[in-house]
Parts: sequence; structure tokens; C-alpha cells
Amino acid sequence: MFSCFFKMKFKRFSEILLPNPFLILCLLYNPVFGSATRYQKNSSNVGDILLNIFGGPFAVVSSQDEASSACQEHSKLYLQALANMTPWAINMYDASTKIPSGLVTGNVQQLGNYDQCLRIEVQNGDVLAFRGQQCRATIHFEVTGEDSGNRTRTDTRRSLDMKDLFYAALEAAGVYDWKDTKSAPYVWAFCVPSSCSTTDVQRALQKSLSPLTVPGRVEAMVSVTSSDCHVADPTGTQLSAADLGILVLLAVVLVFLIASTSYDLIVSRKYAGKKSKGVAHSVLVSFSLTTNGRNLLSCSTSSDTMPSLNGLRFISIFWILLGHTYYMKSVSSNINNIVVKHFDQSLSMMLIMNGTLTTDTFFLLSGILLAYVFMRDRQKKQPFNLATFYIHRYLRLTPPYAFVIFFYATLLSRLGSGPLWDTWAGANRDYCVANWWTNLLYINNYINLDQMCLNQTWYLAVDMQLFWLSPLLLYPLARWPRFGKGLLAFVIFLSIIIPFAITFAERLTAVMLYNKDLLPVAAVYSFIYTKTYARAGPYLIGIALGYLLHVLRNKHISIPMVWVALGWLVSLCSCTAVVLSAAVFYDDNHKYNAFESSIYAGLHRSAWTLGVAWIAFACTKGYGGPVNAFLSWRLFVPLSRLTYSAYLCHYVVLLYNAGSIRAPGYLSEYTVVHEFAGNLMFTLVLAAVISLAFEVPFMNLDRIVIKRQPRGNAVQPSGFHSNTIHQDNREGAPSVYVISEKTSLPVVQLKSYENKAFDGGR
Repeated sequence: MFSCFFKMKFKRFSEILLPNPFLILCLLYNPVFGSATRYQKNSSNVGDILLNIFGGPFAVVSSQDEASSACQEHSKLYLQALANMTPWAINMYDASTKIPSGLVTGNVQQLGNYDQCLRIEVQNGDVLAFRGQQCRATIHFEVTGEDSGNRTRTDTRRSLDMKDLFYAALEAAGVYDWKDTKSAPYVWAFCVPSSCSTTDVQRALQKSLSPLTVPGRVEAMVSVTSSDCHVADPTGTQLSAADLGILVLLAVVLVFLIASTSYDLIVSRKYAGKKSKGVAHSVLVSFSLTTNGRNLLSCSTSSDTMPSLNGLRFISIFWILLGHTYYMKSVSSNINNIVVKHFDQSLSMMLIMNGTLTTDTFFLLSGILLAYVFMRDRQKKQPFNLATFYIHRYLRLTPPYAFVIFFYATLLSRLGSGPLWDTWAGANRDYCVANWWTNLLYINNYINLDQMCLNQTWYLAVDMQLFWLSPLLLYPLARWPRFGKGLLAFVIFLSIIIPFAITFAERLTAVMLYNKDLLPVAAVYSFIYTKTYARAGPYLIGIALGYLLHVLRNKHISIPMVWVALGWLVSLCSCTAVVLSAAVFYDDNHKYNAFESSIYAGLHRSAWTLGVAWIAFACTKGYGGPVNAFLSWRLFVPLSRLTYSAYLCHYVVLLYNAGSIRAPGYLSEYTVVHEFAGNLMFTLVLAAVISLAFEVPFMNLDRIVIKRQPRGNAVQPSGFHSNTIHQDNREGAPSVYVISEKTSLPVVQLKSYENKAFDGGR
């Protein structure tokens, strides 16, 4: 090979660095022709077998492969063209994966050159013979037998096999405690003729790997599915009826936005300082981008809200997005995925590994605001209508939610491409097509859990179900306070006992150990994490705190500074201990104890919630100091208004990133934070669009409906959109959007946005 370089004459060193046809041929000559020759040989040597398959051109050429005649004919044509240095064949070979560096460190997902492969077109005269098709094969090895797989230096009774190589690679990676029987899945991308089916590719590769199988020691297994193979479609995919439906919906909403904004700018300004024009006028400006956008971006607050909750809300969604970015980056293609195994060795990584506690913060906020407003309205003797209570909750929550579901089921899968696009965007599309109805009924945390549409929306279902049940506690608290407080204390106790009992009975891990065996993770997710009866504790604590704040409203309470300091110390220690103590269960040397795990599972979420509850209480009653100053920062006001829409849409950004990658990345704290910064920016922009188009307008319309109802039918606010603490005295019902009567323009008052509790969960 070096003789090639000696024959090349460069006038300048820079010519070596620039693309040079002769240099490219030199780089390809040895592997192509050496591999093409080796491809025809039978060898029992592990190295030769792997080099034949993954170093040379892959083609379905044997009649015993039972491949289609067209596939075999075109595969033979490919090998002949490659031997003749035909450009399209060189492109096909070059677009396929070769043996890379870093296999030991976790570089196990090889994506080839997706775009290069799909650009290939092979003509037979004036007729298109075939196109380039990229197929990703997932290969793993089933290791059997009790020995470690390593052969001693003096053991010459057998040849080294794939099991020896596998264990040697584990040792080279620093992994000495591997207990599974299956290797990690190795993903290899091949560029093959489009005439070859997934079955053709799978059978040919399985046959090529068959010499690596040693009965009783190791077996090679191959999987190639329809979603693993991609070929260019120059005509484009025809739009379905559902695709056309969402395009029509978007067009209609756009017309409404333009018309409402135009009306607001042209007509409404004429009535500045005059009385509102009535219901018709309010409806016409409900979609106004100028009014809604101005109030969405305003940093103003009113005196009758709890501004510290804005900071808690945004910090929580910030934490959620960071955790999900870490997750998606960790399960994506990286050259050093082995580092995921060592995440638990850093205490700081517990902020990510145990970051699911943020959901409990949102449950807490939801319960606080719901209980406070419910008690206030009952004290004012306002009638309670259960049907209206439920209906308006549903109508306020569902429009943006339904749009995102519809978007997932239709347009999302058409926005990009890539070797992993169907794995991420395509799979989520299929889940939403099949299970959208479970989301809209808010029962998706119980039905088809493994194929959930918008997998983060288990939380919305839990929150809605807790809202449905909340009158069973709120009404007794308002009507029979002593009995209600006893009942609340009892169900809080049950909320601790239930996860304890389930964890003990099922022998579950204390938390989801993400970088360990996935089966225990799935068990905790299914039995505990997504179930209403196991996640109610923080919501109930929120109801208790909301009731307390109602009792203490307009009252100054004097707490000795010693007790205030103790409260902050206990809060800090409680939250820190809950987050960091999960490291004990991640320790490989820690022996599993069912009782210990059950204690943690039963108590840790309530302990975290009590710590955050103190922060909310202290900031509300004037004992927050610098913490309250930070959480009440004016910039958090507009950011907190976007949390619900950001929660709904942030996975759109994450799925696009994961599905559109073309090459393995590098996993480090810096690369994750760098990617997170972009994810946060794109998410907030997308959230603003969804909020202005689907969230705010429909909440304005819902507000108008409430105004038209009899006084006693006003809905009580819940934890999602209507969690404000101010009072609309004109009709006895709190709301998120209050239409002002002080001007002719039905302005959505700034205070109406405040403390709109996004309880979005992860």
C-alpha cells in the first residue's frame, strides 16, 4: 500500500490534505481487493471471518441464501463493478460500515454514510436497475457455558473463538462483573441494492456469521427489520388523509390568528378607554397575537400571587429537559458509550440519575393551588358544580395536548431522515396512531404502557386522575374541617405505605437504576413510577399546604429565627439526602435488601416534597430571604408561562436530534450541556408558538364560557392552567385569563398568567 504513496507526486503539502482521486483509490485498493478475495474463502479463524464480513464488501451472492434472483444478480454486479473500480460501486462500498476504532469503549452503533448510499442510482441502459439501500443489521452474541471464556496461555486444546474475543474485549474495557448472557447489540450499516429485501440481507449476514457459532459456547444472532432499511423515494411519499387533516387545521388556526390580530390592531384600538364591546368582541380577540404575545412576554406580577412558584416551576422544567437530554444522548450512537456504565460513580450525576423527583415538585404545586382556591371559594359560599369542575379542567388542558398528539401521528415523521429516523420518529408516530385515545381520556398510564404516545405524558394522566379524586378530600376539608384533616392525614399515610408494600412484595429496586439491568427498571416504571396510587403523596402534601396557606391568609405569623433557620436546614438536608442517597443503590457492591429498598421507595418522594414545601411556605410567608428573591426573579414570570407547552413539545426536539444523526458522537458532560442549551432554546421557541396558537386562545374562549354561566357553575382551578390565587369578584370564580372591563380592549390581565401551575411531569 505504501508504494501507492511513493508514486504520488505532490507539489505542496496541502495537496495531501485535499481530496485526491489517486489517494482515494490507494486507500480503497487494499481493503477492497483483499476483502473481495477473502470474501470467497472459507476460514475458521475468528479474525479472518470478522475481516471478511466487516472489512470487505457485503453482497448476497450465494444461491443457498435463498435470496431473490434480482438481489443476487445485482449483488454480483456490484462485486464486479467494484473490482473494475466503477464509481457507483466504490460509493456503495464506501457508504458501508467498516471496522471502526473504539469498539471496546462502546462504539457499537455504526451508521455508515446514509446520504451517500441513498444517492446511488445504477442504470441499465436507459432503465434504472436499482438504487442504493442502506440496511442496518443488529448483531448480538448469546454466550453460554459456565467458564469465563478466557483461555490460558498454556491451553492449546482448542482454537480461540468468539467467546474468548468477547470476554477479552470486556476485560479491555475494564468490565469484570458482566453477568448477562447476551452481548451488547452491535449495529452495522450496509449499502446494498434496493432489490434486496430485509430477509435477503438478514439471511446472508446470518450465514456469513455462522462460522462464529460454537455450540455450547457462543451463538451469533442477526436481526434486520423493515424499519432498518431505507431507500430514496424521488417521487416523495403521498400525504395521507390524516396529514391533510392537520395541514387544514394549521391553516384554519393561522387564519384565526391573522384575523384576530388584525381585528385587535385595527378595530379594538378605536375603543381604547371605552367599555368593552361584549362577548362577540372578546371572542374575536381571543386569538390575537399582539394581546396574547404582549402578556405572555410581560415580566409584571401582581400582589395577589405567589411569585416564588414561578421560579420553582421553571427550574423544574429546566431540570427535566436536562435529564431527558442526558437520557437521549446516552442511548444514541456514541463512540464511548461505555461511560454510561460509570455514571453512577459520580455523586453529582445523581442529580440526573435521580432527577425524576422533579415530577413531585409539580405534583406539590398542583395540590397547593387547587386546595387554596377551592377553600377560598367555599368560604365565600359559592356553590360547587362537580360536572363543570371536571369539564372545564378537561377543556383547558386538552387543546394543545391534542394538537401535539395529532402532530406526532402525522407530520413529525415527515420532518427529517436518517438511519435512526424510523427508530425514533417512526416508532412514536405508530404509538400515537394506535393509542391516541388513551391520552385524550387520560388513562395512558394504565393502558398500553409500553407503547405510550408521548411517553412523558404519563404524568398528565396521573395529575388528571388525582384531580378527579380531589373533591373527595377537598369537600370534607371545607365542610367538616376536623374530619377532613384526619382523612387527609390518613391518605397521606397510605401514599407512603402503598409504594413501600408494592416494592417489598415485588422485590423491586428502590429507584430506577438506569445504567443497570433494564428489566428491573421496567418493573419499577410499570408498578410504581406511572401509577396514580403510588405517586399521590406529593399531591396530597400540596393539598395540605394549600389548606394551611388558606387558613393563614392575610395573617402575619411570627416565627422565631431559630425555627426559621432550622426549617431551612432540615429542608436543605432532606432534599440533598434524598437525591444523593440513591447512589447507595447504584453501588455494585451493595447487596440488595427488599426492606431497605421499600423504605426508600415509600419515603423518598414525600421527604423531597416536604423539603420543597417548606421553601414554598417560607417564601410565601416572608421567610424566604435571598431564596425568595431568586425564585421571584421577574424573568421567571414569562418563562414559567411556557412550561406546559414546553413539556408537551420538548421531545419533538429530542426525537429530531436522535433520529437525524448521521455518525456516532462523543458523550461527555460538555457535549450534553452544549446540546441541552440548543434544546432549551428550540423548545422555548416551539412552546411559544404552541402556546399562542393552541393554549392561550382556547383558554380565553373557556374563560368566556365561564362568564356566560350562572354564578354557581364557575369551575375551580386545578393544578394545570387555572392555578391562580387572585379573585375575580365579578363572578365569584378565579380564572387564568380575566377580561378587563376598564378599557374597551378585552385585555388579558397580566396577573392572570401568574402561578398557572404547569404540573408537567417527566
